[in-house]
Amino acid sequence: MSQAFDLDRPPVILHQQGGAVVLAIAALAFAGIGFWVAASGAYGVRGVIAGVLGGVVFGWFAVLGFAAQLRPYVLIIEPAGLVLGGPLWNRHWAWSDIVDVNLVTVRGAGGVGMTTRSPNALRSLLYRVLKLPGNDGLPTCFEIEPAELVLLLKQAKARWD
Repeated sequence: MSQAFDLDRPPVILHQQGGAVVLAIAALAFAGIGFWVAASGAYGVRGVIAGVLGGVVFGWFAVLGFAAQLRPYVLIIEPAGLVLGGPLWNRHWAWSDIVDVNLVTVRGAGGVGMTTRSPNALRSLLYRVLKLPGNDGLPTCFEIEPAELVLLLKQAKARWD
């Protein structure tokens, strides 16, 4: 494990790597297409509904992508728990609220899944529908590979829980 990720000298702070500008621009383009389809009315009522829904969903992803450029994600691992600072919000988990941390693989891409004692209902539903372990997760945009992050979090939980 890298010296920068040393649990003997908390807090361990992980910063977002790379930007989401291209993804934000693509999401903005898809949102525009969705709203254009809705406004054109060429596809009937279903087209209007699908266009508005697509425009709103992709518009939200565009907002998140651009916001992440202004306030990138940061993950703070400390004796009190985890703090995830995001573009529009902060989340905190005490170590006692985290039951387990797992590596989640979706179509070959690794991610970090967690099982928490007080899950968010919508997030839990998404995890059940996608058949993923746990009921919560962390973004995978940090300067550490997901498998290494899972190991670091398991070590931190064992040490500070």
